[in-house]
Amino acid sequence: MEVTGLRTSQIIDRLVRPLSLAADPDAFALTIVGDSMWPRFQPGSRVAVSPRSSVVIGDDVLVRLRAKNAQAEVQRVLILRLIKRTAKSYELRQFNPDQTIQIDADQVEAVQKIVGELI
Repeated sequence: MEVTGLRTSQIIDRLVRPLSLAADPDAFALTIVGDSMWPRFQPGSRVAVSPRSSVVIGDDVLVRLRAKNAQAEVQRVLILRLIKRTAKSYELRQFNPDQTIQIDADQVEAVQKIVGELI
């Protein structure tokens, strides 16, 4: 399982929003840094995340993990595919290596939809 750090207070670049996200002020882009989702997303790919979009089974998602330290500047996140969810856990898939991961729901702050790759 590949954990990535997300700094929401730091803007690195500004991009033109796709029309589908024009009305979503909470949407943001991030750059894929690892290869756990290859070949779905290559390292260096930029993806759009929409916290307002509904998440369904089969979606690629950004999983925000609960902070162990309330003062943390970097939030730990996972980029995976949602396979199953229950009240107690999330089942997620990474592609490289191909494996399924289960995470307790109490460790998850939010699950947000990756709405597509930006070109």
